[in-house]
Amino acid sequence: MGFTLLVKIMMTILRSDLENETEIVQKQIRDYFARIYEQEIQDSDYIKDTSLEFCKKQKLKEAMLKSVELLQNSSFEEIASTINEALRLGSDNNFGYDYLKDFEQRFLFKARNPIATGWKEMDNIVKDGLGKGELGVVIAPYWGWKVNGPCSYWSPSS
Repeated sequence: MGFTLLVKIMMTILRSDLENETEIVQKQIRDYFARIYEQEIQDSDYIKDTSLEFCKKQKLKEAMLKSVELLQNSSFEEIASTINEALRLGSDNNFGYDYLKDFEQRFLFKARNPIATGWKEMDNIVKDGLGKGELGVVIAPYWGWKVNGPCSYWSPSS
C-alpha cells in the first residue's frame, strides 16, 4: 500500500470520524496531521532498519519463550521449527528473478560473445563456443578418453 493511499485514507477518517469530537479537539487533530504530513522524514533507511531489527529480535524472543514450554514436552522438532521460523522473519526474500514481474527481461537480447573451444563438433553443440560465465564439462565413463581425447583437440600445438 503506497504512502499516498494511506494519506487519503487518513484524510477520510479525519473528515468522518471527528464529527463526535469538540471543535477544539478536531482542530488539534487536524493541525497535528498537517504537521506530520508536511514534515520530511530524514534517515528513513536507518528508521526502517532499526524497526526491522527490533521486530526480528522480539519475534526471536517470543519463539525462545515458547521453546521453553516445548522443551518441557520434549518437542524438539517443534522447537527447531519455531526458532527457524522466527529467524526467517524479516529476512530478504528477493531471490532474484520474478517470473511474472520481470517477464520483459526474458525477451531482452543477451550477447554471449562465445569463445571457440577449437573442437568443431563441440562448438556446433554449444553454439560457437562457451560464453562468459559458462562452464563446459565433459562427461564420459572412467574408461573413456576424458583426459587424452580433449587434450589432443585443445592443445596449443594443434
